[in-house]
Amino acid sequence: MTPTHRRPLLGGALAAVAAMLLAACTPATVEPSPSASVTVEGPSTTPSVAVTATPQPSATPEPTATADVPSNDPGDGVGTDDPVVAPTPTGGSNVARVDVHLTSWGSDGTWFDAAALVQGVVVDDARCVMVMTKGGDRVTVTGSANRSASSSACAEGLRVRVADLSAGEWTFSIRYEAPGYEGVSESQKVSLP
Repeated sequence: MTPTHRRPLLGGALAAVAAMLLAACTPATVEPSPSASVTVEGPSTTPSVAVTATPQPSATPEPTATADVPSNDPGDGVGTDDPVVAPTPTGGSNVARVDVHLTSWGSDGTWFDAAALVQGVVVDDARCVMVMTKGGDRVTVTGSANRSASSSACAEGLRVRVADLSAGEWTFSIRYEAPGYEGVSESQKVSLP
């Protein structure tokens, strides 16, 4: 009787490995659909493996932006920014009231620093004034406002040497002043050593 050689396990394993390697090298937009065949020819103990892949097109999402919804880049599917509207004068005044938002404050032991932001106002010649009070004590420092494309930042020069302040609880706020605009932040309390 002639011995029968069976190699289906080895051939199947090689086909599976080849299919996985092909799948790892395929671009993300193409999903392979491998079909493998194993062929053993003659008395050789090395099977040949043929693996083919048929690319399947992936679904491309359609843009969902509508004409009346503002977006950064229309149709890009990314969130939208709220429009920034510059404040306008009211009540017969020629000065618009602006919202001043404290963004940071604190002490490193040597200096007390504070910063604020004014959205929607971009003008030259603006300044920021930090006022600190404790009982009858009052400290005022002034700095320039730094403008960006859609806002003004108050930080430059708004620092006080801690050694010049008495220990205890201080209250501070930042005022924004520019031609045609003014506003003041809410007061904030801070304890200093």
